[in-house]
Amino acid sequence: GVLAMVKIRQQGYAYRLLINEFCLTYRCIFQGNDSKTMKLEASQDKCNKLFKAAIVEQPGSSNHRELCDLMLKSLPDCLREVLGESCKVDMAHFAVGKRKIFIKSEAFQALEKARRFILQIAVKKVQRTLRGRWLRRSIVDKKALWGDIRRLLALQSMGSSAPADTARSLSGSTWEGDSCLSHFGSLEAMQEALKGLEGLLQKAKEMDLQNGDTLVANKVARRLKLEIEAIQE
Repeated sequence: GVLAMVKIRQQGYAYRLLINEFCLTYRCIFQGNDSKTMKLEASQDKCNKLFKAAIVEQPGSSNHRELCDLMLKSLPDCLREVLGESCKVDMAHFAVGKRKIFIKSEAFQALEKARRFILQIAVKKVQRTLRGRWLRRSIVDKKALWGDIRRLLALQSMGSSAPADTARSLSGSTWEGDSCLSHFGSLEAMQEALKGLEGLLQKAKEMDLQNGDTLVANKVARRLKLEIEAIQE
């Protein structure tokens, strides 16, 4: 009991963990690049079975000890792969009891450093994946909004419906000199068109969408607004 613990501490084993906690905490060090295979001298099915046992079984089971032995056997090579050849951790840095594993300070620090390094790589991979997904979604949303603006302009014959016409639409009046009222036929139709344009332009502003069609839509919206105000006065 206490005397054995003092003796272990005197031998330099400053840290102790339950065997199943050790296996689960430092599992990431033994995972391959695909995060599904384990760098242990056992089949993948065997590894999965042992790690499952580490989760559900009580500390001290034979499965825990078998898994711990497999991990310690591969640990020096895995640590050198992560931390470099300067890592000198070997089997002598560990002592395995019935329920706990005792670890020397140098080995514990190397384990924690390797674990942090691997977790940082995993976090960056997740962030990169999420950013890519967000950018792809943003591009899809922008294309959909652009299509809505073009359809509204084409529906009301308010501007260009093709990129080749954008410069021509911007260079002159939108309806070749006709008033908005004569084009739409009523004040209510003008107000409805303005409301639709302003809603789409607000979304375009929020999504930072700027192109020739948004410029045309802004020009049309300004003209509609001015003529509506003039009629209402």
